[in-house]
Amino acid sequence: MVFIGIAALAILLQSFVMLAFFLTARKTSRSVELAIDDLRDALVPIAPLVRNARNTLDRISPQIEVAVNNLVAITEDLRVQSADVHTSATDMIGRLRVQANRLDSMLTSVMDSVDKTTGFVRNAVSLPARQLGGILAALRAITDALRGHESSHPSLHNGQDSDMFL
Repeated sequence: MVFIGIAALAILLQSFVMLAFFLTARKTSRSVELAIDDLRDALVPIAPLVRNARNTLDRISPQIEVAVNNLVAITEDLRVQSADVHTSATDMIGRLRVQANRLDSMLTSVMDSVDKTTGFVRNAVSLPARQLGGILAALRAITDALRGHESSHPSLHNGQDSDMFL
């Protein structure tokens, strides 16, 4: 009998523990149901927005893909064209250098010719002018000597006249 009493007491204790688990599970279930209802209430206004965003994304994704492909093609074209422009600019700069060097040599040649021509004209004009000046000074000296006068213009006789006389 003692054994039966101990077993009955254990079964009764086990029944109370099971009842406590059941009550806790039911309370937790109600809390979860309330949380799910609150979440549903919060998500109900958001659901159409999500559907609209998804529909919009589905509609514009092909257009975005086309735009991205176009941007890739434009970028590639720009890269090729910038390489062409760089090559052309380098070529033009090289030609410009050649032409600048050519122009420099032409101007140097012209300036040398002008310098030589100036020297020639100076010698062609000034040498006869000095010779003529020397001849006139000699004629004046002769006429002064024939007249018997001393030179009335001493400033005309300077050291430079001696090398002009022939």
